[in-house]
Amino acid sequence: MRRFILFIFPLLFTWAQDTIWVRRLDTGFDEGANGIASLPRYLAIAGFIHDGEQNDYLVAKYTQEGDTLWLRRFDGGYDDYAISTTFDPEGNILVNGYSSLFRAKWRKPIEFYNLLRKTLTFCEAGRPQFFQSLTLKLDSLGEVRWTRSEENKIGIGVTTDRDGNVYVSGGFLTEEFTLDFWLQKYRPDGTTLWSRIIDFAPMDILYRATTDQEGNILVTGVSAGESTAVVLFKFNPDGETIWVRTYSENLTNLGIGVKTDPENNVIVAGFVGDTLNNDFLILKYDSEGNLLWRRDFDRAADDEALGVATDQNGNIFVAGISGENYLYDYLLLKYSPEGALLSQFVYDNGDDDEGGDVVCDAEGNPIITGASFANNYDCLTIKYRGRIGLEETSQFPSTSRKGSFFLLSKRKLRIGLPNEGDYRIDLYDLSGKGKKIYEGYLPSGEHTLYLGDEGLSSGLYFLKIRRGNREIRNERLILLPKE
Repeated sequence: MRRFILFIFPLLFTWAQDTIWVRRLDTGFDEGANGIASLPRYLAIAGFIHDGEQNDYLVAKYTQEGDTLWLRRFDGGYDDYAISTTFDPEGNILVNGYSSLFRAKWRKPIEFYNLLRKTLTFCEAGRPQFFQSLTLKLDSLGEVRWTRSEENKIGIGVTTDRDGNVYVSGGFLTEEFTLDFWLQKYRPDGTTLWSRIIDFAPMDILYRATTDQEGNILVTGVSAGESTAVVLFKFNPDGETIWVRTYSENLTNLGIGVKTDPENNVIVAGFVGDTLNNDFLILKYDSEGNLLWRRDFDRAADDEALGVATDQNGNIFVAGISGENYLYDYLLLKYSPEGALLSQFVYDNGDDDEGGDVVCDAEGNPIITGASFANNYDCLTIKYRGRIGLEETSQFPSTSRKGSFFLLSKRKLRIGLPNEGDYRIDLYDLSGKGKKIYEGYLPSGEHTLYLGDEGLSSGLYFLKIRRGNREIRNERLILLPKE
């Protein structure tokens, strides 16, 4: 007879045990981070600071232990939005973004990918010169080595190669009020080597960029005409196209983040959806551009992946936002190289928390950054422990304590609730497929919930508990068969 043992690991409300450190950067104004980069000893984040009148670049350097080394603010003369950052082989920091000559009301940090709508509005006003790209190179002490601006360009992505050359990506604003894909290469001293403009549809824009082990450039973005499609380009160091791939499955399809793994596979993160719902989208391609697998993840009405990272074992971390109506949470997912969902992290400070990008350190620990509201918006960076799940020491919880969980068999779940109320309890498997366990009123105390005649097979599950309109608990449950 096979018996089942449940190992339970608190995931969200006891997330501190999976957290190495949390850092909130608050200058007294509004700040937010859109990009993050990692070296074995250091981290860099890039974003914005809004002082009530204008936006400027904000760049900060940390140790891997979370100590702040320096903070820099850069004013390009207009409203400036830093989107992406990276280190070069010498430890210099590259930052790319754009300047908006149109002094608009301050925008939330997650909206950088929505430039299509904003650009259309500005172009229809008859002035495509509203934008220019802005690229900075800072040395290890935070001193500006050089700046480069390109008129009628929207800068978003940045990456470097082993020789220190710099690649920036984004969009080119045409005289016909459309957008074309734009990729440009600078030497380490900032002189231009080449620039590429590619036109697929009326509105084309490239987002983040990365390089593989052979020095090729991978860039993802969106092409929007009658419909939208995720676009992935692979260029050689001379700017020649090796291959291009498109992907479309819904009304909205955007590729935002891109990263390669140790085997030169390419992972794209973005989102798919319609006017009412967006889901995380993760695509994995081999080095020849063949699609290996795709994954969607739906947690809330609006789930949008904005950054992706890989560790030395090929595991994938995807970061972004989850929520609705500008009340978002940080959402960080970990996938195996085969596409199995291994872990889920959510950060909710009780207001608006917007995850923007993610990197991994040399030990495979993910670091997510973004913006979190607490009286004003602050840059919030969290370093999690990457070795989680089955590698952790397991413990059995006490069934006598309210708020604990214990699976009596594969068909029953025993749950303790600290408060009475209207509850909804859902269980999700690794594929993201959910099953409603219970919905309705429950008094405080312990309850036994039945999981159906078929019960559960062994594996990893996520249990979500909501009371009213608020999520109050989320647990990672591992059900292992015992002979």
